[in-house]
Amino acid sequence: MVAAVALIVGNGCEDGSETRSLTVHPARVSLAEGDYYQEFIASGPTSMATNTVSATTPENVSANAGPTGGEPQETYQGSGRGLSELALPLEWSVSDPSLGSIREASGDRAVYARTGKKGMQIVRVKDQYGAEGFAVVNQK
Repeated sequence: MVAAVALIVGNGCEDGSETRSLTVHPARVSLAEGDYYQEFIASGPTSMATNTVSATTPENVSANAGPTGGEPQETYQGSGRGLSELALPLEWSVSDPSLGSIREASGDRAVYARTGKKGMQIVRVKDQYGAEGFAVVNQK
């Protein structure tokens, strides 16, 4: 009976051993006074156990980027039961709503809008499989 309990506990721990995360671009940004919007792009997920590298890299994201349209861009890192796909829709959130909010989100992109308040904001994204990513906004 003790062996059966140990087997159940062992299997439960083994399932949670792989950590998956999303990559958010840019990962860190400073918004000066007068800069109110920042576009973020999620990619991945990557697996910490296999060190998979995402193929999606955004280019030329500016501090005043406005909302962009277009079709959702899904990033695939392999096959399997969806554990390595960017699972849309994504859930975007912020750590401190008094500093700003997610103004618009579509596909793998979100637009953050700041208030006039200064401080450090964490922008968080989560996909439908539970993989998460973070970015830091320093509002000056």
